[in-house]
Amino acid sequence: MEIIIEFDKESSFKEFSSIKRPDYISIGLKDENYYLIFNETNYEIKKSEVDKLLEVLGSINLQKLPKYGMGMDGVTYSLKLSNGWNSLEFIWWSDTCGQQWGSLFLFRKKIMELKNKYVEC
Repeated sequence: MEIIIEFDKESSFKEFSSIKRPDYISIGLKDENYYLIFNETNYEIKKSEVDKLLEVLGSINLQKLPKYGMGMDGVTYSLKLSNGWNSLEFIWWSDTCGQQWGSLFLFRKKIMELKNKYVEC
């Protein structure tokens, strides 16, 4: 399976989390079928759902240097997009990057909604 989207949310205090990588979600493509992958389980999803995620990502218009951000506690988000050997990765600390990163915040919301639709919590 080819992984095309990877999303992760990592807490500053990993030692207090009882679940290993509780918010790592990936989207894979195999034989023209798409899958949401969570906790090593594959859930077949509709192409239209992947298209909606990609549409949000298509609206990204970022400055080369994000707004300065840091903190003592919170979360680090990462998003990696891959196509063959080419990839693009975004990493940001909590929501300190400003509204110019709004498309990434919307993407985070949409991929979590998609996970919640297929995965029983």
